[in-house]
Amino acid sequence: MTQMLMELNLKLQGKDQLISKLFENVETFALKLKLLKQQLSSKVLVHFKASSERNINTIDSERHCTLILELIDEFDTRFCDFKKEKNELDLFAHPFSKAETVRNEFQMELIELQNNKDLKKAYKEVELLEFYKKYMSIEVFPHLCRHAIKYFTLFGSTYNCEQLFSKMKHVKSEQRNRLTDEHLTNTLRIASSNIKADIDHLCKKKTVSSFTLIELLYNFTLNLNYECNCLFKFK
Repeated sequence: MTQMLMELNLKLQGKDQLISKLFENVETFALKLKLLKQQLSSKVLVHFKASSERNINTIDSERHCTLILELIDEFDTRFCDFKKEKNELDLFAHPFSKAETVRNEFQMELIELQNNKDLKKAYKEVELLEFYKKYMSIEVFPHLCRHAIKYFTLFGSTYNCEQLFSKMKHVKSEQRNRLTDEHLTNTLRIASSNIKADIDHLCKKKTVSSFTLIELLYNFTLNLNYECNCLFKFK
């Protein structure tokens, strides 16, 4: 049981995880718990490696069933809000579900989606985010796209927040305690962004700007000399 909890904990960690996938992992674990309770009640210990080596009569199966049931109830309580959103999550993660089981505003778009062979092929071949991003047009599927945006923007875990605080400790240290809020915000935005900086382009742009400044100074000097010469001639 402890091993199963550790495996679930690892599945719920990490970056870029969708809320639908995380809830699927939780649901899978809850179903495993129900199976274990059912088998333990029948004194079947096939999934209990340590207990299977002992005599079945020496195991208090009723007590263990009570503990498993408490764990199931705890999961039901913790994730009750997600259960209310189960149908919406299924629609988001599995848009090729039956059109009759979804809300009215999605039905026509689902029928059109499910009868598009190219989209069905793309859904099987690419990741869910790429599928919505590259193949689902908001002009053709406005309700489905807005529905997807809602669940894509949900944080599945606290990974991003913990990572940001960890980076902030390195950025704002004792040696850099005079950083302003504006500089700290900009620095953290760069540190946490997935967009790589185009250093070559920035250097080229900086070089062009430097040459432009030099040319302006040079032209200004020439004009100043010309005006001074004209002034002296006039005198």
